Amino acid sequence: MQSIYSDGVGELRADYKEKLILIQKEENYRCATSVIDVLNKIRSDIRQVPAGENQPGSAVYLNLSNINSDEVVDVAKG
Repeated sequence: MQSIYSDGVGELRADYKEKLILIQKEENYRCATSVIDVLNKIRSDIRQVPAGENQPGSAVYLNLSNINSDEVVDVAKG
């Protein structure tokens, strides 16, 4: 779900492209375990596991794609 470049890395020569391989990072060292749990529920391309000393933390996922942009969303109200 993270990317360094929003639109790729630019143009590559054909001989470079054919040497590229996709690296799936199944171990997550940085995120709290609660964030990893949320990510695993919303994506289907990879399932990550905590690795190292991940803290429990807390996470909330908000999908605002169907919200009218004129509406006010108050996340403080449960």
